[in-house]
Amino acid sequence: MKRRQIIRSIFLGSTALSVSLLNSRSHSTAQSNLIQYQKKNDRKSYDWVFLYWMPYDNDLSRFGLEIIEAIATGIRSENILVAVEADFLAAPNITRYILTQNKTQTQDLPISNSASDDAFAEYLTWARSQFVAKHWAIVFLGHGGNTNEISPDIHSGIDGNSLQWMNIQSVADRILEFNRNIDDRIELFFFQNCNKGTLEAHATISEISRYTLSSQKLLGAPNYYYPNLFQWLGKNPEVSGEQVARKIEAYERSDMYVSYTVTNNSMFGELNRYLVPLIDAVLAANLQSVELSRIPTYAYFDEMQADAIEFFTTVVDRSNADREKLNHFIEFVQQSTIHLPNPEENAQTRSGLGLFVPTRRQQLDRYRAWQTYTDLKLLELFDAIFDATPRLGE
Repeated sequence: MKRRQIIRSIFLGSTALSVSLLNSRSHSTAQSNLIQYQKKNDRKSYDWVFLYWMPYDNDLSRFGLEIIEAIATGIRSENILVAVEADFLAAPNITRYILTQNKTQTQDLPISNSASDDAFAEYLTWARSQFVAKHWAIVFLGHGGNTNEISPDIHSGIDGNSLQWMNIQSVADRILEFNRNIDDRIELFFFQNCNKGTLEAHATISEISRYTLSSQKLLGAPNYYYPNLFQWLGKNPEVSGEQVARKIEAYERSDMYVSYTVTNNSMFGELNRYLVPLIDAVLAANLQSVELSRIPTYAYFDEMQADAIEFFTTVVDRSNADREKLNHFIEFVQQSTIHLPNPEENAQTRSGLGLFVPTRRQQLDRYRAWQTYTDLKLLELFDAIFDATPRLGE
C-alpha cells in the first residue's frame, strides 16, 4: 500500500466482496428478522468488550472483511469479545459479527442504513442485553466528513442512492445513555476517522468514556494494529483506556497515521472553564485585527481547520487580548491530552487537536444548533470576528 493511501472520495465504484470469512475459525450463522436478546442472568461476562461500528457502504467497503479477519486472529483469550456491525456495498443489509476465541458468529439484520442513529442505538441495546464486561470500548470506522460528521452510508435512502452522515452529537447522546446503563464502564471511545482530533469533537464525546482517541489529520486504511492489540489485551486485561490507546498507536504501521491524540476526559470535560474565559478576552480585544484568512489552516472535505493552540495564539497576538488566559488554556490542553506523533512525520509542532475555522459566515449556520459549539462560545467568537471584519464573512 502506498504511503498513507487515504481514501478521499466516497463515490468510488462498488467492490465485490468475498462470501467466505475466517475459514480457519469455527463459524456459525444466525439469520433471523428478530434479533435475539439474552435473559439478564444468562449474559456472559468478559474482561473487555469492543464494539466496532463499520458503516462501509462506501468506497471503504473492500477493507471490511480484511479488518474483521485481522481482529479475529488476535483474539486468543476467552475473556475478550469483539462485535462488529458492518454495512458493505455489495450487501443488502447490515451484518453483525461476534468474534470470540476460535469462534465467529454472524447475524444478518433486517436493517440497511448504517448512518441511522436508531440502528446504532439498537446495536448498543443488543450488546447490553448480551454481555457483561469490566471494560468496554467503542470504535467508529469510516470517513471523517465535516466538523460534526462521521461515518457515511451512500445508500441510506429508499431510492438506494441517498448519502447520509452520522452526527457526532447524536452519536454521543446514544452512547451516553448506554454508558449510564452499564455503570460508566466505557474506557475508550476511538474516532477511527480522519480529522476528528478537534476541540469540538472531543468536547462533545467527553462525557461518554474515560478516554477518547482520535487523529488530528488523515488516517490510512485498513489500519494494522488489530491482531497485536487483542493479543496484548488478552494477556493484560486490567489496563486503562489510555494504555489501550497508546498500544493502538504503538502497533500501528507508520504509513497509516500522522499522529494520534488521547484526551483524559475526567479533565478534558472542563474545557469550557479555560476556553470560554479566553474567548471572552478575545471578544473584549481588537477583533478588527484578526484576519481568519491569514491563520495557518489545513483542508478536509469543504472546511478548513487550524491547530487549536496555534489558532488561539495567533488570534491573541493579533487582537492584543489577555495572554494570561491563553497561557491557562494552553496549559490545560497539554495536561489533559496525550499527543502521540508519528516519529516519521513532522507532527511534533501540532498540539494534537484542531479547530474548525469558517471561511464565510454561512458555514456557521451548520453549527448553530450544536450545543457544544454554543457552550464553548465558538459560535459567538466567529460571529463577532465576521462582524468586525465584514468583508471576510461575505
